[in-house]
Amino acid sequence: MLGTLLSSALGFGTSFVPKLLDTYQDRQDKKHELAVMEKQLAREERLADKKAEAMIMEGEIKRDTQLLIHDAEIGKGASTWVTNLRSSVRPIITYLFFALFFFAEGVTAYVALQQGASIEVLRDVLWTEDTQAIFAAVISFWFGSRAIKK
Repeated sequence: MLGTLLSSALGFGTSFVPKLLDTYQDRQDKKHELAVMEKQLAREERLADKKAEAMIMEGEIKRDTQLLIHDAEIGKGASTWVTNLRSSVRPIITYLFFALFFFAEGVTAYVALQQGASIEVLRDVLWTEDTQAIFAAVISFWFGSRAIKK
């Protein structure tokens, strides 16, 4: 009798095993599908970012091309002197700025050295955060965009 009860309980209890295994497998399958979907979503987001970057670069290329065409059209019919003057404005302003900068820094260095300042004090007086910012702005203007575009 105990054997009958035990075999009945075992038979009844094991009848749920396939359903439990199916439920476990279904849960694992859904977990895997969710992981795959998350990876696909991340891939699509990266692809969208790349497409947006490409569109921005294409827009910048078109803008630069139009600016060059515009500059060429403005220069048509102008004398060589006017064309040369137009192309030298920015470099001349930069040269004048650096001449003024070196003059001001030179006078400051001369006065500080005449008053007995040490090299460390002279460095702190000449190479301030404002000076660094101005220097970085000028260098970035002339060379930064070329490095970024390469």
